[in-house]
Amino acid sequence: MRDVETVIIGQGLAGTAIAWSLINRGREFALIDEGGLGSSSRIAAGLVTPITGARHVETWAWDKAFSIVSQFYQKCEQVTQRNFWKIEPSIRLFASQEERDRFDIRYPSDHSGSYSHALIGSKNRFESELEQSRWSSAVHASYGGFIMPQAARLLTADFLKASLDHFESMNSVSTASIDMSTEVAIDGEMILLESVDIRCKQIVFCEGHRALQNPWLNPIELVPAQGDILTVRIPGLKLDRVLHAGCWIAPAIGDGINDESLYYVGSTYRWAPLNGVPNEESLSILSDKLRSFINLPFEVVDHRAAIRPAGFDHKPLLGNHPSNTNFWILNGLGAKGVLLAPWCAEMLVNAMLFQKPIDMELAWNRTRKKPV
Repeated sequence: MRDVETVIIGQGLAGTAIAWSLINRGREFALIDEGGLGSSSRIAAGLVTPITGARHVETWAWDKAFSIVSQFYQKCEQVTQRNFWKIEPSIRLFASQEERDRFDIRYPSDHSGSYSHALIGSKNRFESELEQSRWSSAVHASYGGFIMPQAARLLTADFLKASLDHFESMNSVSTASIDMSTEVAIDGEMILLESVDIRCKQIVFCEGHRALQNPWLNPIELVPAQGDILTVRIPGLKLDRVLHAGCWIAPAIGDGINDESLYYVGSTYRWAPLNGVPNEESLSILSDKLRSFINLPFEVVDHRAAIRPAGFDHKPLLGNHPSNTNFWILNGLGAKGVLLAPWCAEMLVNAMLFQKPIDMELAWNRTRKKPV
């Protein structure tokens, strides 16, 4: 039986970030994943967006998370000698005058067109970028918009594949499906996983929505949501960046794609049914949203869906099990997984190895706050 310090269950963004955090500290691990391409991490567009939502608020934990995220992915690129991390401005278009008015109240600009928030580019920059773009004539932008200079994008499938290849070169990967109710046994201070012939000191569960069926984590307050993403072909659009306008559209790059007319469009939130099957209503919703700001015909060439894990209060769940101290968890990253995974993984690994505290706001077994 092979002895390792840490076993990671699941190779989505959470599990992969944990593995890299352990590698960066020279620690041994075994990563167990059932393989396949069904997880939400593997179909995610990988967008990192500093301003979000209908109220145009700063993304939660932006300052804490973004301070390490770029360095984290760049180091992974150096080790794997692959390219999958891009820092590039993205644009958000206003869908109505009402939305524009709400934005102007929240972020007043001075006479030079500069906004009161550092994460938003000036009006002059937005207008200049629009005028100089090859795609502006194909886009409805009558209400204006704004630029997010610090936006970024992770080519998620490429990152996960490059990471997996590197972990396999270290003999640190097992492809297996573990039955948590029968195949995990505690033996003193160690944990036995006989089906994969591994004994370890601790397990980190990074199973996504499957954590709801994990008896060791019962109860866990995940609120999973299904998301649909389309791949569309739009000849002549020539869009070279991510554009947000009720939905988002992003050039389909990486993962062996060589067709400049292909774009990803997303995404939806659906709480039932949660089956990972592409939904016709979601297809209609995304198609209508795309038509609302793109004036070129498009063809849907692929439609994928997966189930996102999210915390009950839209924040990640991480930390140590209160009674089984061999068990740790990182889950509930939701739609912001690319941004949050490196920060949360660093926090969890520091707690696991060096007993550093985890922010109680993120403790996986925290309770819902009662209304005042």
